[in-house]
Amino acid sequence: MSADQILSAFGAKFEANVLLHYGNAKDELEAITHAAGLYCQATHPFTLEGEDVQRWCNGMLSNNIRKLQPLQGNRNAVCTAKGSLEGLLYVYCLSVNKFLCLPDGIDADWFEQRFRQFLFLDDIELEPLDKHFTLSIIGPKALTVAEAIGFGKPDEDKQVVAKSDDQWAVFGTRYGLDCVDIVCSINEFEAVIQSAIKSGAQLTGEQAITHRRIQFGAASWPNDKYSEKPLIHALRLNHDCCAFDKGCYVGQEVINRIDVKGILGRQLQVMKLSGTVPIGTSLVDPDTNKVLGPLTSISTLGETIGLAVLPKAYWEKDTVLSLGETGETATVMMHPSANPILATPAD
Repeated sequence: MSADQILSAFGAKFEANVLLHYGNAKDELEAITHAAGLYCQATHPFTLEGEDVQRWCNGMLSNNIRKLQPLQGNRNAVCTAKGSLEGLLYVYCLSVNKFLCLPDGIDADWFEQRFRQFLFLDDIELEPLDKHFTLSIIGPKALTVAEAIGFGKPDEDKQVVAKSDDQWAVFGTRYGLDCVDIVCSINEFEAVIQSAIKSGAQLTGEQAITHRRIQFGAASWPNDKYSEKPLIHALRLNHDCCAFDKGCYVGQEVINRIDVKGILGRQLQVMKLSGTVPIGTSLVDPDTNKVLGPLTSISTLGETIGLAVLPKAYWEKDTVLSLGETGETATVMMHPSANPILATPAD
């Protein structure tokens, strides 16, 4: 059976190839918030291998790859030479010559197309793991569930536990909660799900994950791509994805300049909406009718909230904006003094 068939047998409800929920998205959100949700990532992992793979990744990606020791990792941005964000990638060192990559909003095919020439020139081999999936255990009880299914926490300075040559657990946080990403093959996929459910996790779809993400002020790629030249700082990804103590990488000059000068014209804000409107609806200054940018994410689980990247003049908490000509309004919930990576969950 395929992964979708296995998930469907557990009650998954799909729409346009997106796994929305398993019957009750509000219950799934409750599990993420107070216990543990089990979420199947939409993209497959891949590996990068070669004698110079660590140096190569360090020169292409935004975080410090050179300092990583085996079983350590970090989150990275893929940028253009002018500093515009193109994609996100979690990178983990399995050995000095091999790295595990968990794409976030991109996939192995896109990455290979983007870097084909450089991969060839530096003799780096990209291997798509098309038969592998990433199951994310997210919530306050994520570590308890992971331990119950055989993945105890790694050593203090590590992020990865290798259960076998092709099954790993990656420990971290997501949306302010503990998170353990289980990377396994299709042969182990159903067994991992069953074990996690027996240990207290609840299968969770995109709707619940999106609501928690918006509550916490976390950008999603490419969902929150607000322009043709999106900036890492504007999406509050700079502290999570960038190292400002490393050598050159693609886009570094622009990204470092923004960080050093502290000049930022736009930034991601959490908005409370008076009603449901389509993604892409323009936020408008009600006094001047100036269009400020699009609504990039929205959720209606209990409260209607969304994300938008706004000009600095509109960051103040409780600022009220119009939502196009819909008659609905959007109120800023995140103050600019909030944590620059992620904001406190909305009340």
